[in-house]
Amino acid sequence: MKLKLIICVVGLALIQTLSAQESADTLYSVEGILKNGSNTAPLMKTFNPQKVAVGDKGELSKFFETKIFGATATGWLQIAEIEVTRIEGNLIYTKVLEEQSEITVNGEKKDHFVEGKVVKFTAHKK
Repeated sequence: MKLKLIICVVGLALIQTLSAQESADTLYSVEGILKNGSNTAPLMKTFNPQKVAVGDKGELSKFFETKIFGATATGWLQIAEIEVTRIEGNLIYTKVLEEQSEITVNGEKKDHFVEGKVVKFTAHKK
């Protein structure tokens, strides 16, 4: 079961990493840390909120690191399409428009919205 999960995670990560590459419709990317575990209204703390504006929409990705056959694989896994609803200092309040990258382990859905995880918001042109 572990091997299936590892293969699934790596496969999804590769697909998501390739699809989330900076493209012509990307406005900017901002990295930060999740400050809550909400899968409907994630709160992100960043040290560079100047680019972000209320109403911006884009991808929320989480950073992952896993060991596969003795090697370490790292990357970004797209977990949701979000919209910025409010900005207070270096806190970015968002709402989830569509949850993505659903992974099930032993019949239970894996939660991607974990407080303290490193995340990246990539905004797209409207």
